[in-house]
Amino acid sequence: MRSMVASVLMLLLVVGASVGHAQPPETKSVLVLYEGREEPANMVRGDARQLGTLLGHFHTTVAIKSLSDYQVGQMQNYEVVFLLGNTPWFWPSREVMKEISDRQSTFVWLATGMTAFNDLFPTAPRYGFEPLWLNLKGNYNLVKRNGATFSKQDPSITLLKVTDPGRCSVIATASSENDTVPYIVRSGEFWYVADSPFAYASEEDRYLLFADLLHDILKEDHAVSHRAIIRIEDIHPMEEPDRLREIADILYSKDVPFLISLIPFYVDPAQGVRVSLSDRPEMVDAIHYMVRHGGTVVMHGATHQYKGVSAADHEFWDAAAAKPIKDDSEQYVLGKVAMGLSECLRNGIYPVIWETPHYAASQLTYEVVSKVFSSAIEQRLAIDHEDYSQFFPYIIEHDLHGQKIYPENLGYVPEDLNDPGLPAREVEAMLERAQKNLSVRDGFASAFYHTFIPLQNLERLVDGVKALGFTYMDVRDENNVVTLTDKAVATGTGEVTLSLSDQYLRELVLDEDGEVIRDDILPERVKGSITRGFHLQNGQIYVASSTELRRYQVSQWDRIRQSLTRTAQSLIPGLSRKKEQQVAARVAIVWDDALSGGAGNDQESFLSLFQYVGIPVDKLPVDNPPSLSGYNLVVVPYSSVERLGDTELSRIVEWVRAGGKCITDGRSEFSKELEIQYRDSAISVNRLRDRLYVEESIGWRTPEACYRFEVEEQDQVFAVDQETEAPVVIGRQFGEGKFIYFGVRFDPESDGGFSRFPYAIEYVGRYLGLTPVVRREALEFYFDPGYRHNISIEDLVKRWAKSGVRVIHVAGWHHYPMYSYDYDRLINLCHANGILVYAWLEPPQVTYKFWQDHPEWRGEKGG
Repeated sequence: MRSMVASVLMLLLVVGASVGHAQPPETKSVLVLYEGREEPANMVRGDARQLGTLLGHFHTTVAIKSLSDYQVGQMQNYEVVFLLGNTPWFWPSREVMKEISDRQSTFVWLATGMTAFNDLFPTAPRYGFEPLWLNLKGNYNLVKRNGATFSKQDPSITLLKVTDPGRCSVIATASSENDTVPYIVRSGEFWYVADSPFAYASEEDRYLLFADLLHDILKEDHAVSHRAIIRIEDIHPMEEPDRLREIADILYSKDVPFLISLIPFYVDPAQGVRVSLSDRPEMVDAIHYMVRHGGTVVMHGATHQYKGVSAADHEFWDAAAAKPIKDDSEQYVLGKVAMGLSECLRNGIYPVIWETPHYAASQLTYEVVSKVFSSAIEQRLAIDHEDYSQFFPYIIEHDLHGQKIYPENLGYVPEDLNDPGLPAREVEAMLERAQKNLSVRDGFASAFYHTFIPLQNLERLVDGVKALGFTYMDVRDENNVVTLTDKAVATGTGEVTLSLSDQYLRELVLDEDGEVIRDDILPERVKGSITRGFHLQNGQIYVASSTELRRYQVSQWDRIRQSLTRTAQSLIPGLSRKKEQQVAARVAIVWDDALSGGAGNDQESFLSLFQYVGIPVDKLPVDNPPSLSGYNLVVVPYSSVERLGDTELSRIVEWVRAGGKCITDGRSEFSKELEIQYRDSAISVNRLRDRLYVEESIGWRTPEACYRFEVEEQDQVFAVDQETEAPVVIGRQFGEGKFIYFGVRFDPESDGGFSRFPYAIEYVGRYLGLTPVVRREALEFYFDPGYRHNISIEDLVKRWAKSGVRVIHVAGWHHYPMYSYDYDRLINLCHANGILVYAWLEPPQVTYKFWQDHPEWRGEKGG
């Protein structure tokens, strides 16, 4: 572990920070021309875009044009020009060929058209070689250079003859069983490649040779460096946490950093299953464990499915139709990305790289994702066609969408239950491919591995890659930036620009073990854009996000006092502050008989909130409320405030200040008198996250505006808006008293008291210390596990026993083909706590599993 002290001292995190770097090589302008028109039917576009992407490994600016769109004379604007032919009848215009013949700067011709060029501008006198003919059925299946051999699966090749070795150098040759011919030749600044190295390219193909030669063509030599990446693939909320820890331990023991390919949501539409990371806290713990042991999170889509099952299905590609999904749009893609990223951040998980599910997506999807994630690890479709998938032998610093692409070029270890030896054989094949990538001066060995494959194969793979001379890299040492409106995650050095809506900015820095070493909140709210610079040490992660909570500075004396208090409490029994004594609630509500509609529902809901649990409530007439003596809780609905006179309003405020307890809702003169400080801006709330039961998301039928309000240091936040994390319900000390404040109307849609804030009565018990007058020791109720499947059974039973529950009727229909509720465990725990359990069934309803397994029991529809 790196020194935490050093990490803090070395950290620079300031607005507008500038950091010096060595001067990079001069950027070269490159033009890629291809035969034909700019249209989907012209497949050579795919080769041209693959070439353009490879050029992103270098300091280049790349333009790609069809010859149909090219205007003679434009070549002079570029330092390097590539031309890709495709068909046997490729014949550029005489004007274009004249421009090529006259060119003095770097020019590279690939594949067909060279014989046509030779017919008009003979190549032998100028370049020292001569194209003979296009051989479409040759068996030249090997390419060699400097002792390295590569495969060549494309049968076509333009046969060449070197006429003047003094003018022409043979860079590589192509071989058949009986013949060897020039494959790549060079004459000064003129290069010719006898086919398209992108055609039928594999992991051991002459494509690798061409990728390496680009260093020489562009005159940008890179130091010999061979790095490796291992990615643990398709981690979703239904994974086994212990298996993830085992994998992390293996890689950590070998000092191998690794990537965690994370799917935040698991979805199986056929079974009606949708599980998030928030639903599986034990999975979240396992991810954190992996991070502490060298893992870095990659966001592998949001659900990794479109219509099928997560991890098996694509997310942004219609595999059945072999084309982009019909929902493909910027709004759709951005929504999915935002959903997944928010779920990760909600659980303290910080992805720094993107991975497209199954690598397949439209160019639109790649473009949208690049606006959020500066980096990805994957192979790419060069055009919207599955045949034009491309792998990379090295890092692409900026692809055609501006994204950095970390390579994956070895594949994965498969499994076949009928062939148990397959994984071991495939590992050896992957190591052979890795060795081939050593021929690229800065070539990678990058693979991915699934958790269900026997782990001895993972050990053999990483050991074998290291033995070949590759070094496993930590991508957190590179520059990676994730930005989405009001949140950012980054590594390395750079800056981020966020857009906040009258919110505070919170900034975290995590060390290489995932531990927070810096946590700051800017002292003032931000409206609009803000740019922050960061300069991190290797392994650190910077996180910025909006928050509604201010940070209060604790004085040195307060820190000492708090520390001494904690020490004394640990040494002296009984010194710890005791929990506030629960007392019987005596409740009054300021009541307006004239109210109806939403306002009427609101005050009725407050009444129901207490009456449902046996707490009697007195109604105090709003036009002449009597004395508050005898009550320990007064409810003041927002609608009653307008009818209260100044004297009555002040009397209630002073009653609370003197030690009374109060509940109120909405923005009103009363809440202002209680010193709630409002902002000018508001948010639209339609989904809550309760701080008492964080695993549950509470959706509302209709959204409602909530004015932002300041939260003080001592406030207790009970519920927040799920999207913005803005507090909606708080508890606050006011003088000697306390109050609970709901930032929106409590419930204008029903009179039941539970549609918006189902845990409100628990706020009353926990914060105000008030309980029902009578406790029933033989409570009996009906329980549907479907509404509490995310809460541990132990916690449920403990809560029931404490509340006096003695009998429960449990819904018996939660049995599915892939999942059944753990009824046995529920029954055993209930019996251990003196609770009887009965099955709750409602014939003729049956379980989904029963319906699927027994079609003969299904009724026949009438004629």
